[in-house]
Amino acid sequence: MKSEPRNSNAESAKSRRAGDESNSKSEIRNGRRVIMRIELTPSAKAGLELYCHRLGKKQIAAMSRLVEWFLDQPETIQGLIQRGFPPSIAGDVAQLVLKRMVRP
Repeated sequence: MKSEPRNSNAESAKSRRAGDESNSKSEIRNGRRVIMRIELTPSAKAGLELYCHRLGKKQIAAMSRLVEWFLDQPETIQGLIQRGFPPSIAGDVAQLVLKRMVRP
C-alpha cells in the first residue's frame, strides 16, 4: 500500500494560513462533531480547569456548551461579550441593550 506524499513545510504553512480564511481546512471532522483548536490566556485556562474540576465536566464538553450558549444569544448580547466595551461606557451600553430587549 502506497502512502501519499506529505506536504512540504512551505505547503503546510500555506495550508495553516489558508485555515484562517476557510475553517474547513483547519477542522477535523469526527462523526457529527467538529474538533477545533483554540487559544486561551493562562488565566482563562486555569479558570476553565477549575470550573470543570469543580463540576466534574470535561473541558471539551464545557467549551462546546459555552459556544452553543453564546450562539443562541441575541446579536446585542454577543456584541457586548465580544467587544468588551470600556468600563466608562459599559453601564450605558448595558442599559441600551436591556431597553432593546424589552421592546417587542
